Amino acid sequence: MNVLYLLIIAVIGFLIFKKYNRSDSSWKTPKTPFPPQWRNILIREVLFYNSLSKEEKERFEFKVHEFLLNCKITGIETKVETVDEILVASSAVIPIFNFNDWKYSNINEVLLYPSSFNEKFETAGENRQILGMVGSGYMEGKMVLSQQALRHALKTHRIKKTLLFMSLCI
Repeated sequence: MNVLYLLIIAVIGFLIFKKYNRSDSSWKTPKTPFPPQWRNILIREVLFYNSLSKEEKERFEFKVHEFLLNCKITGIETKVETVDEILVASSAVIPIFNFNDWKYSNINEVLLYPSSFNEKFETAGENRQILGMVGSGYMEGKMVLSQQALRHALKTHRIKKTLLFMSLCI
């Protein structure tokens, strides 16, 4: 009987491990070159990218490309443009840039709201102070970001303050 309990515990443990630890085999890696128009967006919009060496820029581009292959970006009451996709991916890559093997296995979708929002995800009215958050409960696996804050943050020196919420995913 004790063996049966141990077997049940082992199976449950394995299923929990599988659920929360995406294997590298399901993680897509880029098979095509980094598009030049994406590079132009990085140069124009991402201050951090411009401070990197040539080799670091190539690694940054790879990580941005990889993130975009593995994470869906959905606009909520806003249109998601290529610049938004590159900025979302860049904001994900910056905090983990020096962790070469890091994968965002706990985030599979980013919801992009047009501006700040409140805890009920309302973009109109009072108390709209949230610029980004990581979902839990029914929002598990999702991150919610303000498009307006995202576009402003990466081309200014306000990266640390504005991207603080990204560290919640690490």
